Amino acid sequence: MSQQLINHNTDIHTLQNEGYEVEIKGGYICIHHIPYVNFEKEIKYGTLFSPYQTVPGSDVIAKPSDHVMHFIGEKPCHTDGKPILAIEYQNRQILSKDFIADFSFSNKPKNAFENFYDKFTSYIRVISYEAISLDETGTVTAKTFKPVIITESETPFVYLDSNSSRARIDFLNEKLTGMKIAIIGLGGTGSYILDLVSKTPVSQIHLFDSDTFESHNAFRFPGAASVDDLTGRIQKVEYLSGIYSKMHRGIVPHCEIISKLNISELDNMDFVFICIDRNDARNLITKYLLSKEIPFIDAGLGVNIQNEKLVGATRISYNQQVGSEYNEVAENQYNSNIQIAELNMFNATQAVIKWKQHYGFYNGQLNQASSHFIIEKSKIFHDEN
Repeated sequence: MSQQLINHNTDIHTLQNEGYEVEIKGGYICIHHIPYVNFEKEIKYGTLFSPYQTVPGSDVIAKPSDHVMHFIGEKPCHTDGKPILAIEYQNRQILSKDFIADFSFSNKPKNAFENFYDKFTSYIRVISYEAISLDETGTVTAKTFKPVIITESETPFVYLDSNSSRARIDFLNEKLTGMKIAIIGLGGTGSYILDLVSKTPVSQIHLFDSDTFESHNAFRFPGAASVDDLTGRIQKVEYLSGIYSKMHRGIVPHCEIISKLNISELDNMDFVFICIDRNDARNLITKYLLSKEIPFIDAGLGVNIQNEKLVGATRISYNQQVGSEYNEVAENQYNSNIQIAELNMFNATQAVIKWKQHYGFYNGQLNQASSHFIIEKSKIFHDEN
């Protein structure tokens, strides 16, 4: 966020020039010092706020996505102390840690609001008219002529997550803020986990893999790699870091596998995703994480050909020891060279949903030790602790 946001938007400029007390913070436009009348027929001051989005690749604010306005304060009333029913919509609503609406208003115009100047002034007129009518001093006004405040919020994102503010789930995303996440193994499943986790406000995402990015990876990774990406012979973690750093600042590549020599690098992680084939490595890592009480999910995928069709399963194991001291490839039903993008994606989605359940983003039973999706049955089975 910068002064450019004001410079490129005449509606914000106009609000500022007319003297409204504007603040821009965390995906919301706010106007403070809005006079209103409460139940006791007293003149009070509150705050109106609304989420906004920018036009991709610019500092231009898009048109308001709806006509709803949020308010911090007591319920606005007429001069006789009776609520202004024409704008009533919804009571208390948590939008983020910084924005808790005491009330939300709905006063739909004949035509959609073209800009935020129109949206704010429409609600200010309705609410403030009553307070100004009650005022005998001639000093009650929403126009304080204070400078626009642009609050830089600490965020790992390169650009604003306007999707969360628009969906009013910022308060849920805050449960993931500041975390350090490790993804061990950046094959098909691990790369899709990165794709999903990179869209959350965790502070860092550490990528552990020593393999080179090759054409078979491209066909089970998110997105579309170019020929130049493949002929460059770069490491998988370097390729993925380059892609996702365009969106998330905290991508940290490690061109190495986890072994006894470097497993202590996981000590500072808040959560770990394990997406590797080797049973002995799984055994080492899961035992270590359990001893350190670091929560984790181990993801596995096993697909085989049977009667000229694919059969198999995806699996996630949650906070439990997985693997053995030997790399028992032949006996490991989740170890297979057959990798299909949609199954990798599905396996990653299972893992990320479970991770979010762990931190209370989604509702769910935390006693589920593992989940298995059986392809031929199209069913998910859960094992409980």
